[in-house]
Amino acid sequence: MDILIALIIALLIVAIIRVRKKLNEIKSISLLDFLQRIQNGSEARDISPAKLQKILITKNDTPLIIDLREEDIYEKGHIDKALLMPFDNFMHEVLVEESYEKEKAMILICDHGLKSKVAADILGEDEGFSSVLSLRGGMEAWEKYK
Repeated sequence: MDILIALIIALLIVAIIRVRKKLNEIKSISLLDFLQRIQNGSEARDISPAKLQKILITKNDTPLIIDLREEDIYEKGHIDKALLMPFDNFMHEVLVEESYEKEKAMILICDHGLKSKVAADILGEDEGFSSVLSLRGGMEAWEKYK
């Protein structure tokens, strides 16, 4: 019995050491740094409603348009070619399941452009996706533009 307890304790210690090592590898940034990253990257990872409209009009090589809102909100109104993929599901698919190619062009849409902006920044800066954009102002801006 003492050997079993000692073995369990040893395994717990090894697990704790591994978890601490992984946590130390994760880069932590302050809220101010995070906000500055979002502000500085806004030009590079945003697309205006007018530019999105031009893309939708052309039939050639249309990017994947992903609506990150919930289904009930999506059903009340959405961009015709947009695929519904709520934020949590999308981030899981991209980061955990790795279901999307990093070179695939994507335009992310949400209500006001905040969730889609965060997702585009995470994917672009931290995960190496080269062609991810956020609709500036989200569906609110899109509705005003139309």
